[in-house]
This record gives sequence, C-alpha cells and structure tokens, in this order.
Amino acid sequence: GGVWETPPPAAAAAGLPALPVGCTAETLRYLSDCLSLEAHALYPHTRRDAAAGLHLSRLLEEDGAGQVSGSGQVSGAVQLLALLGRCLFSPHEDASLVLAAARQLHALVQGAAGAGRAGPPGGIGTAASPPGGITPPSLCSRVAAAETPLLRLALGAAACKDEAQRMICEALAMASPNGEAAQALLRSAMSSLPSLETGCAGPSESRRAVGAALLAGFVTAQLAPPTGGAGAALPGGIDPAVRGEATSRLAALVEHRQPLVACAAVAAVGLIGAAGPLPLSDGPATEPDETA
Repeated sequence: GGVWETPPPAAAAAGLPALPVGCTAETLRYLSDCLSLEAHALYPHTRRDAAAGLHLSRLLEEDGAGQVSGSGQVSGAVQLLALLGRCLFSPHEDASLVLAAARQLHALVQGAAGAGRAGPPGGIGTAASPPGGITPPSLCSRVAAAETPLLRLALGAAACKDEAQRMICEALAMASPNGEAAQALLRSAMSSLPSLETGCAGPSESRRAVGAALLAGFVTAQLAPPTGGAGAALPGGIDPAVRGEATSRLAALVEHRQPLVACAAVAAVGLIGAAGPLPLSDGPATEPDETA
C-alpha cells in the first residue's frame, strides 16, 4: 500500500493480482519501459527520459480526479503510480525495492518538471527554473501531495540507502509546485540539520543529517533566481534571505566531524553553486600579512 494506492474495491474490480515482493521491482521496470517506448513514439523529438514523465503526467491529467473509469477499470497510469507507491512505502522495508522505485520516480519527475517549466513537447529544456508561477504537471502535484511519507524516506528510513536517498531528495525538490511550498520544504530540511556542537548520535541520526543536507541543497538550488537578482522577495514568494540562511548552515556543516555528513554538506553547497552564485556574505575584511 501507499499514498498513491488504488482503492481496494477498484483494484479488485480491475482484477489486479497481488504481486510477490521478489518480482515487484522487475514489474515496475517493465511497466516503466513500456511507458517510455509509448512516450517516445508520441514525442519523438523529445528526450526519452523527459517524454516518459511528460506522458505520464498527461495520462494522469486525463484521468482527472477519478481513479476509476465508468467501467470500473483502473487506468494504466494510476496502476503504475500505485506500484511505485507499493515499492517506496512497502512495510517490508526492502532496500532494493526502494532503490528501483526511487530511480523510476526520479526519472519521471525530472521529465515532468522539465516539461512543465519549458513549455510544449519538443521544447523541453534542461536548465533549472525557479518554481514560482508555474502550474505543476499532474505527476509533480501527486509527488508533492506525498511529501510526508517521502520525507520519511529522504530523512533516513532504514531501507532508503545512499543513491535512493539522494534521488528522493531531488524528486521532492523538483516537484515543489511554487516558491512558498519549496521554502516550506526547505525549512523542514533545515530543522533536521545537526549543529557542529551536538553532532550525530548513531547511524540513524547520521542518515537523517545526510538526507537533510542533500534535500536542503536541492531545494535551495531550485530556488535560485534565473538572473542572479537579489533584494526583495523573488517571483513566486521566494525570499533570498531563506536561501542565504540555508547556504550558510550547509557551508558550516562542511566542518562536521562525521565524514558522511560533511560530504553531504559539500555536495549540497556544490548543487547551490552550480545553480548560481552562492548567497553568502564575503565575511569580515582582513589586513594582508606584511610579514609573509
């Protein structure tokens, strides 16, 4: 089960079989490959990874609010999303299952978010755009609606290891529907960042700190202004002060005594720097050392 699960009566009416845990990941890959091939045929001039996310979003939009048609059949798009949910939020806590689902979710959200921010098919860009003022694709809206259980994974659930944790963090950042939502997500991440004084007590706290640093980095990078402007709040309710505070805290964590946390902070600061100038002050002026 999961937040995107089909209602039990509808699933039964559609004749959906119960999949064994051992073959769920392969089933997910197969369905995702089918989606990708169909999307590439419909949008041949669009990158295949972007086309799949765009196509799934459009299928979900066609379904509208209802998950089941008048004939009682569950659409393929809804079934695929439900399978993603089963893999991510399975009570079995299977790391390989979570990783397979995280890879697929990341690829689909990346395609959907890129399509939503760049316009119609064929013009999908690769540069990150600020989330203010954008109508999010249906897939991104559903990912944003599942923020709470996805945050649990991103912030150190036992089954969410390294690569899966990073991909879920980035998917959450890309799915933010607007500046206000992105800033709320950023504050959630910052509330889980450790201090240099207290450190992390045990592996679970270290995983939580790593996830919080990566998520803060991805979201802060998403909030970068398109032209590097500063001053008043940017379009979409994006406040430069929030980006500055997040970047300062991440930069301080580079000196954390836990190597995993320090590396995550370095990666997060790198993400922000790749999106634009780092929103950091120059620091106090120092006199040159004349004895050197």
